[in-house]
Amino acid sequence: MTISVLFLSITIQRNTISKDEILHNEQIEKAMNDVKERQALYCDHM
Repeated sequence: MTISVLFLSITIQRNTISKDEILHNEQIEKAMNDVKERQALYCDHM
């Protein structure tokens, strides 16, 4: 959750962010969320 807030605050602070940077940040956030989901599934099986 804090990572999402971090990305949001960076986006708000930098008004001159390009579309490529936005796409890149979204891809990173999606990848991190996927990893968190896998970790949660792994922990549930233990």
